[in-house]
Amino acid sequence: MKSFNSKTWGEVHIQELKYANNNRLALQLVQTDWGNLYNLYVDKPEAAIAPLAILTVNLPEEDLSDGEFFVKTWGENEEISVEALASGFFIDTGRRVKTGHCEAQVWQFKEEVQNEPHEKNEN
Repeated sequence: MKSFNSKTWGEVHIQELKYANNNRLALQLVQTDWGNLYNLYVDKPEAAIAPLAILTVNLPEEDLSDGEFFVKTWGENEEISVEALASGFFIDTGRRVKTGHCEAQVWQFKEEVQNEPHEKNEN
């Protein structure tokens, strides 16, 4: 699982999922080092995942090119989305899509990151 460091949350992991209604990429940001509870799951660390944020937003009525996804950069995602972009895993395409009173940014994985083998969770 890809990870980056956050000033607020420490090590943050990027978990790749899929939206059920259109199979588009959904990125959940999770934390695995969340105190003593983690020690209960030493033999099964994947059970000790604490969700922090859903980085993406699903806009099924809007078009995306291959490899692109919509990112929620407002509200509770404001700080962590800046840190995610600074991690070096993503490229901001510069494209924006209006959703309500906000605009979703369109990102994609950097090509070298996209070609790396990585774990996908299809849940």
